[in-house]
Amino acid sequence: MSVIHSTLGSSLPSNAIEYITEDYHVTNEIQFILPISCFLMGYVVGPTLCGPLSENFGRKPVMLYPFIGYILFTMACAVAPNWPSFLFFRFACGVCASAPVAVVGGLYADIYSDPRKRGRAMAWFMAATTAGPVTAPALSGFIAQNISWRWVFGVATLFSAATLPLVAMMPETYVPVLLSRRAARLRKETGDQDIIAKSDLETKSAKYVIEVVLTRPYRMLMHELIVACVCAYCALAYAIFYMYFEVTRTPDSCIAPTSDI
Repeated sequence: MSVIHSTLGSSLPSNAIEYITEDYHVTNEIQFILPISCFLMGYVVGPTLCGPLSENFGRKPVMLYPFIGYILFTMACAVAPNWPSFLFFRFACGVCASAPVAVVGGLYADIYSDPRKRGRAMAWFMAATTAGPVTAPALSGFIAQNISWRWVFGVATLFSAATLPLVAMMPETYVPVLLSRRAARLRKETGDQDIIAKSDLETKSAKYVIEVVLTRPYRMLMHELIVACVCAYCALAYAIFYMYFEVTRTPDSCIAPTSDI
């Protein structure tokens, strides 16, 4: 569910942009793409935070707390007082919404030891990532035209909040975190302080998290060619995919006049 919400939010304002820009008195047509572009910029920043943090603190916290942030920032989009604040909230939504996209691959690796089952699960996951962006324009167009563009984000907030308990009940799957919790429980039950998990011996200071954990994606990007190539391909695919949500709103100045016959 968190993946569907994440991808649905990416193209949510696509068919409501003309109402949003009219309400905020935005006349520069170049800025009309910003509600979606700012979200996608958050999609770039978010995985570099959520991915490595899930390897340090576990899958569930990195899925749950950003999802709560996504709900709050989506609600903030609905009540944003001006255009700059609306764009900032969209960027923050993108950062928070990127958590499931960054974490689900590792989560499936925790759950499924059989590569075939893992592959089928990833196939369903990829289907969910495409269902959201395709569904959102119809939803936003209907609500913006019949009620208000602010209710586009209001409905998304209510829908996300309704599924929050499902995300909150998700169990932790990351083995080092589970072993650490088991060791802590055994120490409490037996009083033997020598019971420790291997992950408890690792440094988890704030300095270590900032200098080692959070820089890991950038080091992989610079030193691993396969990572750089996959990132370049995904950037191209995302650019082409999301341009389709803007191509129908061609500025009048870009349309060549037709001669009368």
